[in-house]
Formats: sequence, structure tokens, C-alpha cells
Amino acid sequence: MSTGTGVVNNTGACHVVVLCHGLQATYVDPKEEFRALLSALKDNCPVDTDFRILTCEANSGLWKTLDGVDVGGQRIANEIEQFVLKLRNSPDSASSVSVTTTTSSSSSASNSDSAAAVVTAAAPIKFTVIGHSLGGLFARVAIGLLFQKGYFGTLLEPIAYIAIETPHLGIRRPPTAPWNVKCVDWYVQTMRWTRTVSQLSIQDNIDQVPFLAQLTTPGSMWMNGLSLFKSRLVISNIGWSPQVPHTSSSLRSAFPYDRKCFDSQASGVFYSHCGFPPALASSLFSCPESSHSLAPPTTATTNGEFISDSLSELLFLPSMLHNLQTLHWRRLDISINSVLAHVLMIAKPPPIIGHTALHDAGMKQGRWLVDVISKSVYFDHASTE
Repeated sequence: MSTGTGVVNNTGACHVVVLCHGLQATYVDPKEEFRALLSALKDNCPVDTDFRILTCEANSGLWKTLDGVDVGGQRIANEIEQFVLKLRNSPDSASSVSVTTTTSSSSSASNSDSAAAVVTAAAPIKFTVIGHSLGGLFARVAIGLLFQKGYFGTLLEPIAYIAIETPHLGIRRPPTAPWNVKCVDWYVQTMRWTRTVSQLSIQDNIDQVPFLAQLTTPGSMWMNGLSLFKSRLVISNIGWSPQVPHTSSSLRSAFPYDRKCFDSQASGVFYSHCGFPPALASSLFSCPESSHSLAPPTTATTNGEFISDSLSELLFLPSMLHNLQTLHWRRLDISINSVLAHVLMIAKPPPIIGHTALHDAGMKQGRWLVDVISKSVYFDHASTE
């Protein structure tokens, strides 16, 4: 496994894994953001396989993630293109053919500067994308752009899309949210003047279609590209994650659990999964699929995390959810009872605050989670051999 570009081996088994960070996540080396995941990918890497890791840097910095989901996704797509073409144009590769890339016709995406590129005629490179938080949306935008340019099936073979606490349905919160969630929500809403937060709040394009709704339009390049992946996994925190509503990250219409069952439990005690192949599930999890009881309908309604107090949300949220649910998803819900759960889910050491017992428990669960993600990646790789 390598974290740099290089020669694609002659067996055609090269597999590129792309890591995308979230909102204002990185003002240092992006590899620090995913150190635990990179370590897990390295430790679990099968023998005699060629994995190349691209830790995206195009959106690194304090402000680059705030100029739009569409703009950030375009940057990621450009970075992936450069990485893949560098691999395929290696002097040691096979004979080459010419592939012409085209610019996006979508008014919501920036034009690409890519021109015709020379690529090898070898087997397509296997392609997996892992996005944390907003990075999962950046990845979906990039997937659509790569699909439109004809990368899938020729240069890339889509294998797995993995989203960790990604706000697929936006970030709006109910008035019943706990105080810590309301504080974070208030802080985020103070940045609604930025293009990204406006889009995440479904408050952009008031007279037209909000961008997050465009991403879910049937037949769009984004949905068509996403549908080509062999697997799609959404990972969500069951507790009150201050940054992302559980319903948004897990693609549900209401919170399905009875909070009384786990609010007082320590991190790592409660998790639920569904949609995994039996062979993979049996190797990862000690409990059966969807083993935890769902809340009664009245409780689910009471604990629902959606808030629809604007025309845009009332018009678009139901269709956004429905369109995304037309695809098959693996789901993994875990419980990390910490206000820092959002970063603990990728086993990133919490900033400023020391390692209390609660945070240590969250870090342990985060390390377990990145191990699950890496094993899932390698399972999907092996299943396409």
C-alpha cells in the first residue's frame, strides 16, 4: 500500500482509496486528520495487493470548505483526476489510448480546466471514496463529475462509497435538541452567509432547487455515478452529535431508537447494523443485523430530528430522502456519548480538552470503527477480484 502515486502493477489490481475531510477540518497536514484510518488501512492491507491512498488536500485550510459544496466537490474531482491520470500515464504502464474529458454542463458546478488526457488501456483502477462529515458531500459531487466525464468503466471501477456522519439531508435541528447541540447549531447558523452553510441549511436557490436537492435528482450525473458503486455505507452516531443530525447522516425520516435505552450508556456499548453481506457482517459484528429494537412510532415522531420551518425544506426534504433511499445502503449506527463524537468517530484526538474517561471510551470506539471501515474496504476489493 502506498500514499503516493506510482506505477500500476501488471495484474490490474490497483485500488485507489480517496479520503475527503470535512468542514474547516484541516489547517495542518490532511494526513493527520485520518491518521488512525490510514494506520488501519495499512495494518489490514491484504498481501500482494496494490492500494494507493489519496488524502485530498484541495480543500485544506480554514476557509476553502466554506465557498460551496459544489465548489469543494469540483476541487476534489480535479485532484482525483490528476492523481489517477498520473498513475495511468506512468512510463512503465501499457500502451496508451486517448480519452477526452469534458467540462460539466451543470450550472452548479465549476468548469474543469482538464483537457484531453493520455491514459493507459489497462484494466480500470478500482476506486473507493471515504468522506468524513462534509467530505462525504464533496465526494458525491466529485463522483458525479467523474461520471459525467466518462471515467467510470474506462479508467475507474467504482467499488465503495463510505460516508461517516455526512449531512446528506442538511444540518437543520429540532427545537427539542439538547443545549450543547443548540450551541453548535447557533454557531453554524452564524455562518449562513457562507455558500456552504447556506447549502447545508437548504436555504440556497430559494426560487429554484437547492443544491443538496439537485444532488439527489433521479437521472442526474450525481445519482447515476453513485448508483455504479458496488457498495454504499453510511455511518452515523446515535447520540446527539452536535454537528450532524442522525436522520441526515443515516438517511432516515425520523430517529428510530428509544433514547432511554442508551443515553446513559457508555460509548461503545450500543451499535446496530443492516445491509451488510452476511460474510462481512459475521466477521465484523458480534450482534445480529438490526438487533436493537426500534422505538414505537409515537416515540420516533417525538424524537424526530428534522425541523421543517422553511418552504425549501417542506418542498425538498421528502423527495431528497426518497431519491437516496432508492439505492441500496449499508448502515452502521454507533453510540459515542461525547460532545466531540464527530471527530472521535475517526479516532481523531479531541482538540484542547484532555483525555477524560468519556473521551478515552470514544477514542476506543473510533479506533474500532476505522478498523471496521478498513476491513469493509478490503472485503469489497476481494469480492470484485
